[in-house]
Amino acid sequence: SSGSDRSRSATNSDDAAVLVRRHLEGLSTQWLGVLQETVYAKLMGFLVEAVIREAMRPVLTAECIAEAEGAEICRVYRSLQHVRLIFPSGEGRDEEALARVCASWRKFLALADLLEYSLTDVAEWLPRKKFASFTGSEVTSLIRALFEDTPRRQTILASILEMSS
Repeated sequence: SSGSDRSRSATNSDDAAVLVRRHLEGLSTQWLGVLQETVYAKLMGFLVEAVIREAMRPVLTAECIAEAEGAEICRVYRSLQHVRLIFPSGEGRDEEALARVCASWRKFLALADLLEYSLTDVAEWLPRKKFASFTGSEVTSLIRALFEDTPRRQTILASILEMSS
């Protein structure tokens, strides 16, 4: 696609991320204090889960992600991560609590990181279980989509296969 198509798409993505955040913030203003805190957290967690799953879907199924596209997607993901602020102070700041009400939260954070990583970073984080929320085939597909076919990539793919078996 042309540069103007890419910049228009980036603007649309940014706008969408901002609109989603504003909408969730609006719901938060209306619901916080009206709903029981546990009900509020579960409801907002459900909505955030739906948003981030939809945001991750095209990336998880992409066959090729150019470096510039990956950086742009990461920027939008980082913007969406601010939705954590709609949760009561404990949950929004605590990854464990947030992950309890939004099952894909850790995966979303790891995917944003992966989009910025080099193969060296991936190799460093793999044994530390950074990508534990992904299936072996998801990580393999992402590595193939993000990085050129090199001996280094083949080594990392073999490591993933070994870890998943």
